Amino acid sequence: MLPMLATSDKSVENLILNTVKDNPDVSAKRVYNSITKAGITVTYHKVFEKMQDMVKKGIMVKNDRLYSVSNVWVERTFNFMVRMDNKKILKENPYFEQVSNMTNAKVLSFNSLEMFLEFLNGVRGKFIDNCRGDNNEILWLGNHVFGPFMYTKTRISNLNKINKNKIGYYIAIRGNSLLDKKMLKFYNDQGIKTAKINVNDSSKNTIYIYNDTVFYVIRSVELMDKMDSICDNMKSLEDFNEKTKLCKLIQEENPFHVIMMKDEKLADYYKNRIKFLFR
Repeated sequence: MLPMLATSDKSVENLILNTVKDNPDVSAKRVYNSITKAGITVTYHKVFEKMQDMVKKGIMVKNDRLYSVSNVWVERTFNFMVRMDNKKILKENPYFEQVSNMTNAKVLSFNSLEMFLEFLNGVRGKFIDNCRGDNNEILWLGNHVFGPFMYTKTRISNLNKINKNKIGYYIAIRGNSLLDKKMLKFYNDQGIKTAKINVNDSSKNTIYIYNDTVFYVIRSVELMDKMDSICDNMKSLEDFNEKTKLCKLIQEENPFHVIMMKDEKLADYYKNRIKFLFR
């Protein structure tokens, strides 16, 4: 088979982007080797020169001699895709049956955290029940976890099914409060070992991934600050004051949106980003 020739700057950029996306913190030499091993004819100089240009454009970031895809660039591109693809906002409480087959980005609207958590529980249940074969995964990146207040017998049953069906389940939490620590123990006790708190991730976005479907949560800074304050001030799980505040915050009206995108490449990017936090 004759080698393929990467003639245009754009084709070289796409090859680099696909390689770096799948291998965070990679050297220019390794990117070049990966591209040429795939049968692409291109010089090391051209790859290196294009990578420097991509850093200047904000597409990639360079740390020492290692390169990664820029979080800011991915999220900006994602937001642009959402603006292009989203034609209608779902104003009523959506159900998984309505959105499971959508291929474009959609904006799902919720009036409260409680409504969203109920929706997400439905998504998780449907996903777990319909999983077939290997390599199924659920990933979650968030600020805090408050499962002790929300887990019903059904949700604990779902966790048992995750283990039974050998579904990969990754939970990465930025917080390090008492509540987060207790919840980490809870997940570990349920057999979920790929759960971690106090992860080193500078963004504040909450992201859920079910195989190739991404749920990107957009909440107000005010709502996130309230959640941080309650979690950080809780001295014990029996702290009635903070527990009451948390339950109230979950139940009260706090409208926010969730962007749902069924996109394998985007899902793979966030999967790699979350799994990298476990290294």
